[in-house]
Amino acid sequence: MASSSATVWEYVAPADRETLVSGILAWLLDSEADHGLGTMILGRVLDEIGLKVPQPERVRVEAEARGGHNRRFDILLTTAEGQTIVFEVKCKTSGSVKELDKYAKHADRVLRIGFAEWNYPDLTQAERERYPLVKLSDMAEFVDATKEGCPNSAAAFVRGFVEHLRREYDLFRAMHDYFIEESRSQPPTIPTRNRYSGRQLNRLYWLWFRERLQLEQPTKLKWEISSERSGVWCSTYQTPTSVAAGRHVNLLVGGCAPAGPFRFHIHLEIRNKRCVVRTAGEEVGEEVGVLKVVVREGLDDEVASGLLQQAKLCEEQFAVRGFRVPGRRGRGGGPFTLLQRPLTIQDLRYSHLTEIVQPLLDHSGTD
Repeated sequence: MASSSATVWEYVAPADRETLVSGILAWLLDSEADHGLGTMILGRVLDEIGLKVPQPERVRVEAEARGGHNRRFDILLTTAEGQTIVFEVKCKTSGSVKELDKYAKHADRVLRIGFAEWNYPDLTQAERERYPLVKLSDMAEFVDATKEGCPNSAAAFVRGFVEHLRREYDLFRAMHDYFIEESRSQPPTIPTRNRYSGRQLNRLYWLWFRERLQLEQPTKLKWEISSERSGVWCSTYQTPTSVAAGRHVNLLVGGCAPAGPFRFHIHLEIRNKRCVVRTAGEEVGEEVGVLKVVVREGLDDEVASGLLQQAKLCEEQFAVRGFRVPGRRGRGGGPFTLLQRPLTIQDLRYSHLTEIVQPLLDHSGTD
């Protein structure tokens, strides 16, 4: 919850606005800016990545700069010797090695800035070493060590900025601790007075959930993460489960085993305009998402109707576990939801959600 002595950053929510963060960081790196720190921040960043620049006071700093082939760089440094250094800044979104490789074609060095490696989730260890990461928490430490040199007019601005970066980092850490590690008893809340964009937070949750699930329960299932207008989802769409004719699959509770042939996938979604991180006044028991068992396309009407009838016979058993049978099949052999269950903030804790999903993962058909 926002404090009673709110700073401007609680209203601006810098981590939700990457161009704002890029601009402020460029200002801090520029020795000619009015922060009064000279090359102190630039020097510490260059030392952190092991880069020697003979004349740091002559480095030109540009934010949202245009480069070769109309490329846009978040921060571009150009040394007196003509060396170019690009910083790619990620706060609420994820960066990719494809993006970094493109920048590397037009710059001598490419560096990353973000809260942690999860801002760049798909990089290999070699790629992380090729494109070093400067953490925003490191930037906060650099400023802390030098902010006494700021003139009074800039001191409060700089101090408030780095303190709020820490608060936003604490939000991500609290997310991981509550949902994934489950070492925290209370769910985190938004640290700003500004409406926070929930999509990146929701996507980050699914990335962490998938990472731990695949580590602990490696299977052939491929969990795809994406987003649509309805929300951000995690699904086994690419690896549907097939139930052959004459076979049955136990769904959630013993005694309810719909017969094949059919294919289904598991669909987990956090709904649009909902977020894994609560806002003030939002209860942990409020619905934020949904779990669906989706029967794939290709069934003729008779088989689809029969499958729904089998599920309907088990409605009471499903209801005990919070599931319901929507009761509508896809038109013209299209996909349809066989079962669905609302998800609350508490349901999204790793052990809770895996307990709900596990019976669907144990989907080996039986005669």
